[in-house]
Amino acid sequence: MQDESAQLIAERLGRAMDGLRAELKEIRVGQAHLLALSDQRLGLLEKMAADHEERIRRNTEGVTRFSVAAGGSGLVSLAAFLKTFIGNMLP
Repeated sequence: MQDESAQLIAERLGRAMDGLRAELKEIRVGQAHLLALSDQRLGLLEKMAADHEERIRRNTEGVTRFSVAAGGSGLVSLAAFLKTFIGNMLP
């Protein structure tokens, strides 16, 4: 009787351990997926930030260049800024 009870308990513990292992494996797979997704999102955000910085830099340089060339005229500077800004928005 003792051996049968011990065997039954051992089988139940074995099934419980198998269930826990399967659940842990599922959690690890989910974490790996979330990590890959987060890495992809971070890469995209870094690329967007770098692109935005580059556009701002080009706009600033263009406005400064045209402003100096025009002798500081406010209207010409505004036109140069708009031209540069619109030019950088186009692909």
